[in-house]
Amino acid sequence: MKTNKKLLTLTILLISATEMGAMGIAPSLASIAADFPDQPITTIMNIMNFPGIAMIIVALITPSLIKVIPKKVLCNIGVFCYGAVGLLGYFFNSSITLLYVWAGLLGIGFGLLMPTSNGLIADFYSEEERGGIMGMQTVFTNLGGIYLTYVGGMLAAISWHMNYLAYCIGFVPFVLGCVVIPKENMEETKEESRKEKTRMNPKVFMYGIFIFIFIATYGVFNNNMSFLIESSGIGDAATSGTVTALFLVGGVLGGLIFGPLNKKLNDYMYCVGFGFLVIGYLLVYAANGLPILFLGAVISGMSISQCMPQSLLGATNCSKVAAVTAACMVIHVGGQLGTFLGTYFYTPVPLMFSDAVDFRYIFAAAMAAVMVVVCAVCVTIANKKGGD
Repeated sequence: MKTNKKLLTLTILLISATEMGAMGIAPSLASIAADFPDQPITTIMNIMNFPGIAMIIVALITPSLIKVIPKKVLCNIGVFCYGAVGLLGYFFNSSITLLYVWAGLLGIGFGLLMPTSNGLIADFYSEEERGGIMGMQTVFTNLGGIYLTYVGGMLAAISWHMNYLAYCIGFVPFVLGCVVIPKENMEETKEESRKEKTRMNPKVFMYGIFIFIFIATYGVFNNNMSFLIESSGIGDAATSGTVTALFLVGGVLGGLIFGPLNKKLNDYMYCVGFGFLVIGYLLVYAANGLPILFLGAVISGMSISQCMPQSLLGATNCSKVAAVTAACMVIHVGGQLGTFLGTYFYTPVPLMFSDAVDFRYIFAAAMAAVMVVVCAVCVTIANKKGGD
C-alpha cells in the first residue's frame, strides 16, 4: 500500500504534540495539595517530575525493544498511554499513589514514543526532508504545551480531576498512527541489525552533552519566573501564566525559522539556540515592565526550537538506520537529565553570589554565552575530524 506522505507527516507531528505532557497537570497542583493536606508540597510538585524518571528508564530499553517489536507498534502504545492517562486520571484519583501511577504511565508512553517517532522519520524521509520536519516537530510540541496550559487550566478551574481529560486528545494521533504509519518488515529490520555495526557515532554523545547543558539552562526561565514576578512586583500569578504561554509561543516561532537556518548553519544551530537564551535572559534581567519581560519570554522560548531539533537531526543523520532509535534515546535522556539536574546547579550556585532572583537570569545568560563559544569550537573540531 502506498504511503500518503502528507498524512504520515501530519500524524508524526501530532504525535510530537504530546511530548510536553508532563506539564499538563501543572494547573491543578495547588488544588491537589489542598485535597491531600497530609502530603508534603514536594510530593505534590514531583507529580510533574515523575514522568521524566519513568521516561528515562523506558527510553534506555527501547532500542532493544525495536529489534523484536515494530517501531509503529511501540510508538502507538506510547501515544495510547498519553490518551489513557486522561481517562484513568479523571476516574481514579482517590490517592497520591494513583496520581503517581498515572504520571509513571505517562512517562512510559514518552519513553516509547519519543525515540521511535524520530526513528520513523529516519525510515521514511530523506536527509533533505528531515530538517524541515524536525523543525515543525518543535512547533507542534510547543503547540501541545500551549493546549495543555490553556485547555487543561480551564478544565482545572472546574475541578482538578477534569484537568486530566485534556490528555484524551492523545487518542487522535493514536488512531491516525494505527491507520497511517506503514507496517515495518521486521525481517528486514533484523537483517539490517545483523549487517550494520550499530556502535554509536561519537558525535551523538556530543549532541547529548549539548542538549543536557541547554535544557538545564533553558529551565531557568520557568523555574524562576513566578518568583521574579512576585519579587519585582510587576504582576501576579495570572501574569506568570501569560509569560509562560509567550515562552511557548516563542518555541512555535523558533520552529518556523529552524528549517531555513539549518540548511546554512547545520550543527552551528546550537550557537543560535544558546544565543537566543543570552538575549532573552538579558531582557528578562533588565525588564522594569511587562513589555520587555514579554519580549524576553518570546526570544528565550525560541531557543529550544534551534537546539532540540538540531540534536535529533544531527543524531539521526550521523547514525546508521539500525542505530537511529538508540541515538535519539541519548538525546531525550540527556534532555531529561538536564531538566532534573539543572536546578541543582542554577539555583545554589547563583546564591553564592547574590540572593536576588533576577541574578539567576544574568548568571544563566553568562553560562549560555560561554556555551555559544564552546559549541562553535566543538562543532568546528568535529567537522574537521569528520572531513579527515
